[in-house]
Amino acid sequence: MKKILFLLYRDLDFDGRAARMIEVARPLGQLHVLDMTLQQGDLVRPTGRRSVRLQPSWSPLRRHWTVLVATLREARRLRPDMIVAENFFSVFTGWLAARMLGVPLVYDSYELMQHFPQEPVSRQARFWCWLERRMARYCDLVIAANPERAALMQEACQLREMPEAMRNIPMQSQATSTVASNAAERFPILRKANEEERIILYQGDLRFGPAVGRFIDVLDHLPAHYRLVIVGDGPSAAALAARGERFAREGRFAMLGKLPVVDLPQVTAYADLGLVTYPFDVKNHYYAAPNKLYEYSMSGVPVLVSNTPSLAAVTQELQHGLLFDADEDAKSLALKVEKAMKIRLDAEDFCRRIADERDSAMLRVRKKMAALLNQQWLAA
Repeated sequence: MKKILFLLYRDLDFDGRAARMIEVARPLGQLHVLDMTLQQGDLVRPTGRRSVRLQPSWSPLRRHWTVLVATLREARRLRPDMIVAENFFSVFTGWLAARMLGVPLVYDSYELMQHFPQEPVSRQARFWCWLERRMARYCDLVIAANPERAALMQEACQLREMPEAMRNIPMQSQATSTVASNAAERFPILRKANEEERIILYQGDLRFGPAVGRFIDVLDHLPAHYRLVIVGDGPSAAALAARGERFAREGRFAMLGKLPVVDLPQVTAYADLGLVTYPFDVKNHYYAAPNKLYEYSMSGVPVLVSNTPSLAAVTQELQHGLLFDADEDAKSLALKVEKAMKIRLDAEDFCRRIADERDSAMLRVRKKMAALLNQQWLAA
């Protein structure tokens, strides 16, 4: 049986895209995952998954070196027939391991490693952009998160073939009422005293505080029975908590922290509106392709979405929410929040509508991976 090794520079429990790629590869052979974690204490991992334990106090250089050494050791131990590098942090270590073993390398690109001319870019970000452009050329298969990113990647990385586009359409269905009730026990902010109460939900990375923080200010222009719940973690978390402190005292604002992917539908089941908000002046986010664009509405929740090209195209096609622009003030956004909440979605119908695109993209990627593994009976 063929063996496939997935490399992931993050915790698999919090990565919906990596979990979906694992489902793509599942029929192809025996799967192994090497991820990393900052969790302390005992770790319980299923067969085939090993985690590199990193310390929060370590420098980025020490973390990457530790993962690199662990990757080469794991590759030498397993002798896989294919390596899949998840996101740009893993593409170099994946290339080294694949070259050492003489096996195909698949690169699943999460981010668009490009910038607008006026966009401030750190030296660290420039390094990762440079490294991805060099490494992507040596990958046997490159996968991007949407067609827009695929086209931009092909040009920037000078790839012979267009990367395969596979949108971040989740596999997971909406939460059951029993499971959802457990979420309210864990997070009392989700409980609604009456049918008038409304919950606005944001879930995702908290690297871009202003894009999320503007919706804290929106609460000033909404009725008192509206509240905002944020799920996620990142560098802007403390600033967002401080910005929403006065609303938190009134029971109108809460931050639940980072939750595993499997827990997100439980929280989403309580929401009346999902936010998909990104900076308009960052190229990676301008062509964003997030899981949450679909995750909210898979639970029947309408969305309010940044009006950028890739997000607008999906939102207008699926008719599951409204768009907002960069220059809208808090009062204008409040009106759109109330209007978007009136959109009625059938979760089952929405899941059916997105299933064909998700399944066909997964099948295309699976066939290309099968061809690389010389499993012609699956690639046919």
